[in-house]
Parts: sequence; structure tokens; C-alpha cells
Amino acid sequence: MNSTTLRLLWSMIGNIQTDTIVDWSDTKLTSYVIERLQQEILLSSHEREKVESYLNTKTMLIRDLAESALN
Repeated sequence: MNSTTLRLLWSMIGNIQTDTIVDWSDTKLTSYVIERLQQEILLSSHEREKVESYLNTKTMLIRDLAESALN
């Protein structure tokens, strides 16, 4: 995954309502972000798998950031 994709990915995550992030399951959150990313850039199946794997390792961080923003 290149730096442009990472920046876009985190920008999209930052634009999701924080209460939505807290409420959604990990699967729903990952699926939503990947769908939004694919609306912006073309991902091969290999790139999609990499993004999904990356998101799966970052869901706790994403939730922590969202929860701290709510407080």
C-alpha cells in the first residue's frame, strides 16, 4: 500500500462520524471504509486484501481515536 492510499484511507476514516465508528462492528467499519476507498481509487484484489488486513490491525486505534474525540 502506497503513501497516497494511506493518506486517503485515514482522511476517509477522519470524515466518519465518531459515534458511528463506536457503534459499528469491526466488519462493518472495515467494509464501509473499503467501499468508500474503492469509490475514489481503483483497487486490485491484492490491494483490497492489503487494505483490509491493514484496517483489521488498526480497528482498535480507530476506535480509541473516535472515543477520545467524543470526550
